[in-house]
Amino acid sequence: MRQLSFVFLFCIIHTNAFTQIVSNVIASVENEKVTIKYDLSGEKDDLFTIQLFYSTGTDNLFTKELKDENGTISKIEYPGKAKSIVWNPKTELGDFDGTLKFKVLATRTVNTISNDNLTFAIKEIKYGENQSLLVYFYIIPKKELSFAIENTSVFTDKAGTAYKIVAGKLGELPFDQEQKLLPYNVYSGNLRLGLTTYHSYKVTSSSFKTILIKLFDNSILYFPPGTNIKVQK
Repeated sequence: MRQLSFVFLFCIIHTNAFTQIVSNVIASVENEKVTIKYDLSGEKDDLFTIQLFYSTGTDNLFTKELKDENGTISKIEYPGKAKSIVWNPKTELGDFDGTLKFKVLATRTVNTISNDNLTFAIKEIKYGENQSLLVYFYIIPKKELSFAIENTSVFTDKAGTAYKIVAGKLGELPFDQEQKLLPYNVYSGNLRLGLTTYHSYKVTSSSFKTILIKLFDNSILYFPPGTNIKVQK
C-alpha cells in the first residue's frame, strides 16, 4: 500500500425525538493500519452500535463494511470523546493506492435496560434450529460484578406465549455459570429460547412484549409491557 487519502461522510440517526451525532472524525495511518477516531454524542446510559463502511474510486454506494481477519468490524459504545476503530486495509484491499471514502454509522440500541450496576442490551432475536429462538445480547458493567442469568427468566411474546431459556452463553461460559465482569468492558452472549409448554415446539412468535431476566443475585432486568422486539427472519 503506497498512499491513502480519506473522505468522510457522517451519518446522523434520528430515533423518535432523539438525534445522535458522530463528529470530529480523524483518520491516521501507521504500520499499514488505519486508525479512525471520532466523538459520539448522546445521553449517559445510551448505547450505540458503531459500523464503518467504505467505497473506493467513484463508487458512492457504501455497501462494503470494514472487516478484518476476525470478521466484520463493529463496536458497542457509550457516548464519549476520542473513540477509535483500527482497521487493516490489506485484509480486504491488498496493496491499495487511491482514495477511500468512509461512512461512519452509529445506531442507537433501543432495546436497552440500565441500572446502577450494568447496561443490558438485546441486539436481536432470530429464529434458530429445531423450532427455537436465539437472543443475542450485550452486557456492559458499570463496576466489577459477579454475574449469571437464571434459567427461570421469562420472555413473553405479543400473543402472551411464554418462552424459557434452554441454553446459552455469556462469553465462553454457560449463561448460568457465575463469572466476574470488569467495569466498562463489553461482553456479548446469546440465549436459546423454547416454549414453556412441554412437548410444544411450534415457535411462531413475531415480536416480544415483555421480558423478565432474573440474575443469580435475585435482581431483575425487566423490559416492561409495550416492549416490541421483533424476531428477525
